[in-house]
Amino acid sequence: MPPGGAARQPSCATCGAPIRSGDVTAFVQGDLVHEGCVTAPVNTTAVVAEFLRQAAPLSYCNACLATILALAHQEVYNATRRLREGSHFSIAIGTRCAGCDRVRITMGMTAGDT
Repeated sequence: MPPGGAARQPSCATCGAPIRSGDVTAFVQGDLVHEGCVTAPVNTTAVVAEFLRQAAPLSYCNACLATILALAHQEVYNATRRLREGSHFSIAIGTRCAGCDRVRITMGMTAGDT
């Protein structure tokens, strides 16, 4: 247990909400998620991937992706984390986001895949 005696409550990797005792859950790609989030009609990773393909060669920070796609920031974070495991998407540190024009960590298509 962490200092203070309270156990850290796990949260859903998709929606970010707490997972409570009795919640129906599943492990998806090593992440604990609510069953309802697994069966949700929208595949967030696919939505983010398609947006970045259409926007290539531009790259975006997670905050702008969440705003543009009307998704929860935690969902976008998890989607970009999964996408960077593949070879078609990459992160860049210290580049300007095409959405907010701030120097951020951004994600876009890997050079040569655009």
